[in-house]
Amino acid sequence: FTTTSLRPAAIAAAVRDGRAGTAMKSYAAILNEAEIDAVTAFVEREFMRAESRKWAKVIRDAKIQQE
Repeated sequence: FTTTSLRPAAIAAAVRDGRAGTAMKSYAAILNEAEIDAVTAFVEREFMRAESRKWAKVIRDAKIQQE
């Protein structure tokens, strides 16, 4: 996944079902749907949106330096 391809539905699926071949295991037997939704919202907010803001700043700073 990349930060641009990881949407809330994909995050929820990864939390619920895990990701084969990675350390991400399924939490379906541990978390209920409301908890999976909460984890999904947290990951999306803290990692996906924050990452987008970080890269927007990097691009903006690079453009300023080019001027």
